[in-house]
Amino acid sequence: IAREALLAAHDTDLADVRLELASACLKRGDHRAAEPLVHQALAAYERSVDGPSPGHAYALTVRSDLYTHQGSYAAATEALQQALDERESLLEHHSPEVARSYNKLGSAAWDQERYDDAIELFMTALEIWGAVTERRSICSYEDGHVAALHNLALIYGDTGRSEEAKEYY
Repeated sequence: IAREALLAAHDTDLADVRLELASACLKRGDHRAAEPLVHQALAAYERSVDGPSPGHAYALTVRSDLYTHQGSYAAATEALQQALDERESLLEHHSPEVARSYNKLGSAAWDQERYDDAIELFMTALEIWGAVTERRSICSYEDGHVAALHNLALIYGDTGRSEEAKEYY
């Protein structure tokens, strides 16, 4: 059993490295190089971890980035929803990781021109960030909080709702 646990830990460590490499490939626009790395990382998590895990949720998020780069927005949304579901089962609802998931889902909805859904998801992210900020007793905004504000301003502007957009600039 100790050997199996050691191998599982090694497998997830390699999965983490593969995900970082895949993310780097996606940032430079090379989704062909990223794709096998993402699939290998997901397979490693599925072999090594029983049930949801932060690493598997992150792998699903990177998979969604891959699908977005490939123009497969519905598949990206599905992967993001799975990642959100895992994060919500593992973490408090009012956590930065959950807020980021809502923000990414909002962006995916926006890409698919589902504007009302996107606004609702961005609003949920903003609400969570407000709770995170309050709980941590910090005055400054974190990057995810600013992203949610920015996304709301932009989507309201894009949909001709300039008065509402001004509230978030």
